[in-house]
Amino acid sequence: MAREFDFVVVGGGTAGCLLASRLAYNPSRPSVALVEGGPAIDKPAYRNTCERFTTFNDFLELDYGYKTAPQKESLGRRVLQRRGKGLGGSSAVNFQVWSLGARPEFDTWAERVGDKSWAFDNVLQKVKEIETLHVDKIDAKWAEYIRPNPKFHGTSGPVDVSIGPVEPETKFLFGAAEDLGHKRNLDPNGGDIIGFSLAPSTSLNGVRVTSASAFLEKTPVPDNLTLITDAFSVKILVEGGRAVGVVQSDGTQVLAKKEVIISAGAIDSPRLLLLSGIGPREDLEGLGIPVVNELPGVGKSFADHPGTVMSFKMKPGYTKRREMLLKYAEGKAKASQDLKEELYATVPHGFYKSEASYQSPEFQLLPKETQEYLTKPGVPNYEIVGAPALVPDEAYGDSSSGFCSLFAANMNSVSRGTIKLASSDPQDHPIIDPAYLGHPYDVVTLVHAVREAMHMMQTPTMKEFYAGLLVGPASDSDDDIRDYLRRTVAALNHPSSSVKMGRSKDDGSCVDSDLKVHGLKGLRVADLSVTPLLPSGHPQIVAYLIGQIAADKIAKEYSL
Repeated sequence: MAREFDFVVVGGGTAGCLLASRLAYNPSRPSVALVEGGPAIDKPAYRNTCERFTTFNDFLELDYGYKTAPQKESLGRRVLQRRGKGLGGSSAVNFQVWSLGARPEFDTWAERVGDKSWAFDNVLQKVKEIETLHVDKIDAKWAEYIRPNPKFHGTSGPVDVSIGPVEPETKFLFGAAEDLGHKRNLDPNGGDIIGFSLAPSTSLNGVRVTSASAFLEKTPVPDNLTLITDAFSVKILVEGGRAVGVVQSDGTQVLAKKEVIISAGAIDSPRLLLLSGIGPREDLEGLGIPVVNELPGVGKSFADHPGTVMSFKMKPGYTKRREMLLKYAEGKAKASQDLKEELYATVPHGFYKSEASYQSPEFQLLPKETQEYLTKPGVPNYEIVGAPALVPDEAYGDSSSGFCSLFAANMNSVSRGTIKLASSDPQDHPIIDPAYLGHPYDVVTLVHAVREAMHMMQTPTMKEFYAGLLVGPASDSDDDIRDYLRRTVAALNHPSSSVKMGRSKDDGSCVDSDLKVHGLKGLRVADLSVTPLLPSGHPQIVAYLIGQIAADKIAKEYSL
């Protein structure tokens, strides 16, 4: 049995929900199918902002359960790769951080692909179309720490973004950052991301905002948009060099008269392409998959923001977080202001350059183009996040007076990994190898990041509260930090670049700047897998942008 539509969008995640809705709402009202492998995500508990740091663990049905291949530079560890399953995708399970990235990153993206659509000025306009920033939710007592510039923000888009309650101890993190010489950034989403700042959140009044809630609920589903959930796609149908539909695991076909758009994310988009015979010939033939379109770049150039978490014991008076979390877990917490500040809080974080790392021998190993990019003003090397609820289980019992957790992450990793098929069976998980710490310069960057996080505890601001290390490196020496990284490096769950954008397949790319797959007609990819570089920050906003720009390009081409 087959159903036919003008457009078929495969993947109801962050980009896919937006894209399907935008296409369907065009004046010509084309018929659109949104095909999602997971369920509708409609339980109120799924959207409770205070669960945002535990959603992956508490609601396993919303996660695909992926792990990496054993990581060579991390003692053979298999690292969790959290990916959202269901309408809304990872926007329904992430930490809700709304963080755009730096102007020079998007401008470099545009230069590499030869298309100003991806340059920062255009990207910023698209953000303004997508978001509504609720500045009225900012508490006046925090105005000295965050001051959004109206020219950088939208006021009528479907995605509600707010500055939630701020934890009282956040002021100490700002003080520690400033003690170390870092500036206070009052609006990190205006193109200058460097400095310590408060991150806007995709939430409103304690309720998570997802791509599904913004584009399939807040904006009603029109009659010409069909939602097909619990429908796992296993193959793209190609006839005469044109994609004409997809096949579901039960054999059902969903056909497209105009285009198939894959929006399954940086792990599952290359997986589906490979299962369909679109990818490196050697890999496909080795698994007995007929080659439909030889495209060597599929599954290559995989990137992420790897990092590690440290936890510090704090003296009484620093935080009430542990007490609040325990009360909440025991079901005893009331909807008090204290609870809201602790559990619904906006995330504080800092983006920094590591000037000293540019003098390292490891930096000199990088290609000149990469060196020039990393040293551009405004391009950060790493991020330090005040991670409110991240404390390893083994340390929790030792933090009776309170704790402070910091996550240090590499924002411009130069290691590149791969996504490959384990077999031709669509039910088998793909082989995910991000090659964490694969390039020695990435190790240098993370050593600097971890050391800076540790030094925050030694600043004049923090000294009066710091009571010792709970979990972290034995010391701030290079050797001890490297050892800790090998034992603990983790994903920030920002997978990207595995079906990267470029000018032709000769440069290793898979799609052009219009998101069309090289060598085939009627097939595009629109999700984080297409990024030629992974912008710094927390890229759910970039996934939304890709969906928005894809919708614009498709509407223009077909005069929708």
